[in-house]
Amino acid sequence: MNHTKIIIIFLLNFVFLSAHSILNDWSGAEVDEVYLGPMHLYEKACEYNNMEACYDIGVLNIRDYINNRSNDKALKQGIFYLDRSCTRGYVNGCIALAMLYISKDSKQRDENKAIVYLEKACVANSTFACIALGEIYEQQKKQDFSKALIYYQKACSSEAYEACAYIGIAYHDGKKVKQDFIKAEEMYRKSILINPKVASNYINIFELQLVQNIEFDKNLRLKYLKYFKNDKQSMMYYDMLNMLQLISKNKKAGLQKWHTKYKGMKMDEWNFDTIDMWINQMQNDKIKTNLTNTIEQFKKH
Repeated sequence: MNHTKIIIIFLLNFVFLSAHSILNDWSGAEVDEVYLGPMHLYEKACEYNNMEACYDIGVLNIRDYINNRSNDKALKQGIFYLDRSCTRGYVNGCIALAMLYISKDSKQRDENKAIVYLEKACVANSTFACIALGEIYEQQKKQDFSKALIYYQKACSSEAYEACAYIGIAYHDGKKVKQDFIKAEEMYRKSILINPKVASNYINIFELQLVQNIEFDKNLRLKYLKYFKNDKQSMMYYDMLNMLQLISKNKKAGLQKWHTKYKGMKMDEWNFDTIDMWINQMQNDKIKTNLTNTIEQFKKH
């Protein structure tokens, strides 16, 4: 799925829906001027340094270009007005231009230009732009996760729970930074503080506690059950981790009951790398065998 294209369309739709309020409310032009139509009013507003109007002209032109890819004039006008709004501090103009330049189906695709505009927006405290920059540096062929981490940290500090979780995942799996379970849990907890209704952050903490042979945090358990007890997919993962903890203590876990309860559901999204590593380091052969056999059942579910 091309997320960039979806974002562009969302921005366009938002502007289109809000256009009438701007036309009705804006009053910066001279009252005796004659307007040839709505677009003319936008242009006049832009001339009088209404950067929202500049942005709207830009996005409406880009919309025309998306509907007719041969309309190079609309594309040129769109870029001109969006750049004007961005240069004069209207963050949405910077973001819209960045999305245009990063879009894979745009003949204007230029990742370097996208980065320039996203950096302007990120400096202006757009968490969306900071996260987008992090993703670009993370996904580039010449991956630079140290830069990605800087932008994720800035977004996390600005209360973007997704960015906090991204950092947690990086320290959790240890593929892009040195593995550090303490830092990973810290970032997951920060994400939960910002938005307590994302199940994956709790599950990731429980997994980290499992592989460190730590009892699951009681307060987190209560909070998790409060929000997700009726979310069957989330509870499937939660119950799985509980069973693994019981087996690690040489206790019965009730695997068949778990299979029956979650019959027909898939474990496709689960990555077992951290748990596999934990089992491989087990010293007790009996427990290690039981855990290995149980994990194979989960993987087949």
